[in-house]
Amino acid sequence: MRPEGRTERCFIIAGWSAGSPSPLPKTFGVPGNYDAAEALNLVRQIRTAAETGGMDTKSAIANGDITTLEQADEALRRSGADGVMIGRGAYGRPWFLAQVARYLTAGQKVPPPGLPAQCEILIGHYRAMRDHYGEEHGLRVARKHIGWYVRGLPGAAGFRATVNRQVDSAVVEDMIRQIYETAQGLQDAPIQAAA
Repeated sequence: MRPEGRTERCFIIAGWSAGSPSPLPKTFGVPGNYDAAEALNLVRQIRTAAETGGMDTKSAIANGDITTLEQADEALRRSGADGVMIGRGAYGRPWFLAQVARYLTAGQKVPPPGLPAQCEILIGHYRAMRDHYGEEHGLRVARKHIGWYVRGLPGAAGFRATVNRQVDSAVVEDMIRQIYETAQGLQDAPIQAAA
């Protein structure tokens, strides 16, 4: 039974195109193989297909704050939909789409990419936004995305406060690399036994 006032169905499969057997393109969202420029290109392709009538708009898609693999599975089972739509659940973790796809199709839980790979994904996303929006506007738009990626890393709140004031894109990239290197170093540090 659906909670009152909550929509669980939508009528567009994002990412589907004629001749494609899967709603997800071959590399979009795959851990370790995410390409931000490809993701932006996919959005353009979807928009073009929707505007020209090249999309199947009869499929039902379940959505509604899906942030875990189990929520995706339950939304699909409860709604009887053809697929699930991920929105906020992928903020700062675009690889979550591939994790959900693997879980729903094979029942396998795929771990997220390691911190070095996450850093490179963020840098690629950041550069794609600057390329798409231009240097100044791209830097401003990227701020919220950078914040989503680093959420949960040690020192993330202070990092966000500092990086959001930065106007030099090279410095922003250096800062991104530094927070991930610091987090990786803490992750790799040996655990000290209590005396």
